[in-house]
Amino acid sequence: MQEVYKNAPLVEALCEFQFNSEKWDWTIPGTVYHEVQSSFPIKRQISAFPVLIVGQQPETMPSNIGKIDKIQFVREDESSLIQVGTNLLTVNHLLSYTGWKDFKKLIFETFDIYKNIAKPDSICRIGLRYINRFNNILTNPAELKDYFNIYPSIPMKNANNNFFMRNELVYNDVNSLLIVIMAMTGNVIMLDLDFSTNDKENITFKSYKKWIEKAHGYIEEAFQLSINDKTRNILRGE
Repeated sequence: MQEVYKNAPLVEALCEFQFNSEKWDWTIPGTVYHEVQSSFPIKRQISAFPVLIVGQQPETMPSNIGKIDKIQFVREDESSLIQVGTNLLTVNHLLSYTGWKDFKKLIFETFDIYKNIAKPDSICRIGLRYINRFNNILTNPAELKDYFNIYPSIPMKNANNNFFMRNELVYNDVNSLLIVIMAMTGNVIMLDLDFSTNDKENITFKSYKKWIEKAHGYIEEAFQLSINDKTRNILRGE
């Protein structure tokens, strides 16, 4: 986000690339690790897990259970990590988030390392996502509309303690989709902004940086439109 709030609600920002390549193999993560090891020394293996279907027989269970799905390279303070899987690169920034300038630099540097090593044919999808959590802003759920510009509107007058809203917004100028998820459980409010595209013209090796800049701008705009000044003052510590 452009403004780094004193009481920032951001819990995670991530940028995910999916690639087209027939040359990918499991030597690639190790080579990437060699390049990033000084900044991301912790290495973790993430195994695939099954999505169980009612009535599914053992012989029909997925054959990749227990196999490595991706490998994570993590900073010592666990503030950020890099994930590498089959034709997949994800850069995650956790707490504490120091701003878009630093995160963008990390994304572009990591992308260049992966591209030089894996030599993918092309990018098939990019997603930029910001997940925000607001704790204890409300004293009761009825106050939601006093702090946020997104809230459920239902005809019943009963108190609404929990809700989940999902909207898909089309951005034609970059042929992209913004998924806006707003949810509340008890006194915790989540605002999840996920901007993505698989448009070939916007995600070439020459154009992807421009798309990411635009994606961040649209996410920032969506975030600011989702909250009001009362929430901004709380985030600023005023």
